[in-house]
Amino acid sequence: MVLEAIDIDFDYDDVPVLDKVSFSLMPGKVLHLRGRNGAGKTTLLKCLASLKRPMAGCIRYGGKDIESELTEYRSQLMFIGHRSGLSDALTVTENCLFNLNVDFEPEELEAILAKLQLAGFGNTLCSQLSAGQKRRVALCQLHDTHKKIWLLDEPLTALDTQGVELLTQWIERHLGEGGMVVMTSHQPLQINNHRIEVYQL
Repeated sequence: MVLEAIDIDFDYDDVPVLDKVSFSLMPGKVLHLRGRNGAGKTTLLKCLASLKRPMAGCIRYGGKDIESELTEYRSQLMFIGHRSGLSDALTVTENCLFNLNVDFEPEELEAILAKLQLAGFGNTLCSQLSAGQKRRVALCQLHDTHKKIWLLDEPLTALDTQGVELLTQWIERHLGEGGMVVMTSHQPLQINNHRIEVYQL
């Protein structure tokens, strides 16, 4: 199903941030949002995640306004913001199972953490992790999720080369399964060019 933004406007205190933003994203594609800091990239992602309501225009999924079937639309979303969304008072495992609601068996989670260079960190408090390690914990949500729409705000931030390569593999697999991704990144994407559409804000 197609994800569409149609003439989206959004203001903060009467200061325009988004002005007549429109795009159409097909399954199997990445929409790479580009623009300077403050251009509205995160605001647009939050509108797409139904965390903010546009002041004008609408967002459609499968030809239907998302506001008309919000519960069903949200069931198809995976949103990972610029911040990790982790609780420093919880361990890595506790964050995954309870805070991030990752639905894995303990053995499966250990294998995923190992792929993310976090083997042996399951019982470590997230307050003791580096920024890159926290980002990798947050990205656990993307492993084997069946949600069709991934909304990712600067997912490459603080990742090393191996972390970027693994995330790229997961994105490629998701696209191959008919999923779609809307993401921001100041770094170039190592994804097949025919799968990427760029929107400049």
